[in-house]
Amino acid sequence: MVESATDMLWAQVSAQKVKTGPDFLNFLAIAARLAALGHPDPLTQWPALARQVNAALEPQIASRIAQSELILQQQKGELLAGAIIDAQDFHCFYNLQRDILPPLVAARLTAWRDAAELAPLDAHAAELLQLFLTDFPIPPALRLAIIDAPVEQRVIAAVGLLAAPPLITDAFWPAVESSQARDVPEAAVAYMADGRPSERFQRIMERLDVPMEVRGLGPVLLTRRIGDDWALRIGLRQEDGAAAAVAGVRLGAWKAAVEADGSEWVVPLRHFPHMQRVALLAQPVVIAFNNGAQLQVR
Repeated sequence: MVESATDMLWAQVSAQKVKTGPDFLNFLAIAARLAALGHPDPLTQWPALARQVNAALEPQIASRIAQSELILQQQKGELLAGAIIDAQDFHCFYNLQRDILPPLVAARLTAWRDAAELAPLDAHAAELLQLFLTDFPIPPALRLAIIDAPVEQRVIAAVGLLAAPPLITDAFWPAVESSQARDVPEAAVAYMADGRPSERFQRIMERLDVPMEVRGLGPVLLTRRIGDDWALRIGLRQEDGAAAAVAGVRLGAWKAAVEADGSEWVVPLRHFPHMQRVALLAQPVVIAFNNGAQLQVR
């Protein structure tokens, strides 16, 4: 009797000895893939196993992502395909367990997904991803797009030659007023005793109705502010007051979520260490519009 790929996964997860943090993540990846394939029992064990080996999920995930991103950016072939498959396994974990994941873990996993989706595939890596999907038919709702339809980079480049380049506008936030500029270094680490951002830091970060001319769209008014909850809020409207047709907003690699009324896009930062928040706030705000135009503000 020929052993199926799923049977081999069962054998791996059954034999897995979870004694360390890396062991725990290896178990998690296999269990998440099995759950995506209709076998959820091993995945239900993960909270107890995390306590058993005293494995804090967020730093373990962060370490795994850091290693993966180097491979996604620099490697080809089998190594690249393996890193994308690893991201796929944890994409399954995120989707199946998102209701109980800490917000920072969820944010890291979505950023990992985005990095994997942008990996430049070579022909060998694309072929290996096709074989992976044949062996492990992950349901479409749980698949990364790069695994659902792996297209090697040279094909993307060839198609790109036929398409019009996106209209990208580079812009800059207005400089801090000179009266406040002396306070910037101190403000970068100044926050209230209860963890809220200081009023001075909020004033330095705040930009209200900044006029900007977007190629392919026209004039818009852009607002940036930091709330007491450490949420970066981006507001965008056209000069006539109408909402701009925005496809998405991100801060660096971190995607923003749109408010229910569509008035603002929000990136929650309260779960990051303070100096990491400050570093993230130095990243460009990138706004993609429905017509293909982009605005990058630094």
